[in-house]
Amino acid sequence: MRTKVRLGNASACARFVWKRQTMNSEQAVQRLELLRRLPDEAISLAEAMHLMQVRVGASELERSPKAALDALAEACEPRVSAAEGPQARLVALCQFLGEECGFQGDEEDYHDPSNSDLSTVLDTRKGIPLTLSVIYMEVAMRVGVSLSATGFPYHLLLTASPLEDTYVDPFRAGRVMRGHECAKLLEKMSKGSLEFDARYLEPVGSRDVLTRALRNLKFAHLLRGEVARAIEYVTMMLEWRPRLTTERRDRGLLRAQLKRWSGAMSDLDAYLRVRPEAPDRMRIELELMKARKEILKIN
Repeated sequence: MRTKVRLGNASACARFVWKRQTMNSEQAVQRLELLRRLPDEAISLAEAMHLMQVRVGASELERSPKAALDALAEACEPRVSAAEGPQARLVALCQFLGEECGFQGDEEDYHDPSNSDLSTVLDTRKGIPLTLSVIYMEVAMRVGVSLSATGFPYHLLLTASPLEDTYVDPFRAGRVMRGHECAKLLEKMSKGSLEFDARYLEPVGSRDVLTRALRNLKFAHLLRGEVARAIEYVTMMLEWRPRLTTERRDRGLLRAQLKRWSGAMSDLDAYLRVRPEAPDRMRIELELMKARKEILKIN
């Protein structure tokens, strides 16, 4: 099967790329498992994010983003190559993606789950900071520009190397920023509740980005009342990061909402074993008591 990918309105982006898909759904799940076992630096963010969506049925296997990313890089490469020096190359990349191709943040429907689907964002050119950042990183890697994700709270930013004190905000059409501007952004987004820390602008690994992506999807679906789908994303989060005890707790509470008592009891019991002094211990014990009673009714 082939999928047609549309790339932007500008002449350099307005091309159609045909990608023949040879992998079936079972192979896609196996491939995701293989990616999970790779070292951080070997994980393809675009591929992993796409296969995660395929796994839960939120995206079609045929809509692989690779062809679209390859085509964007092919159109971008002459601009980057013509630029002299790292700063100019970075600006050329950001101008191409943000201005020519029109990739920018979706401020009207920010929490729409489709804004976290890479293939959809490649088509609409609107998304949340994380998804747009992955597109920037993937294209940058293909054209020889070094961009890395940071752990910046609320709003993922990119750091550019070998440049110092240089960051990119793909949500704002690729705006290039300095550290003091990032600090002001955090103050605005947190309404002064979170003090800026320079460590927020340090690079993070692929697993950190994927965990953040899955958490975004969890909350996006909870806002829509789609508890079962949220559980699927939490389950994947725990597969990639088994020590996320608060996510294990959350899955237990969500399972309890759906009356999946056995799973709820397993998750909540595991949470308290790892965190016996948890501040919410009383609440969790009450939920466990309820789950045990419901299981006894069934049996």
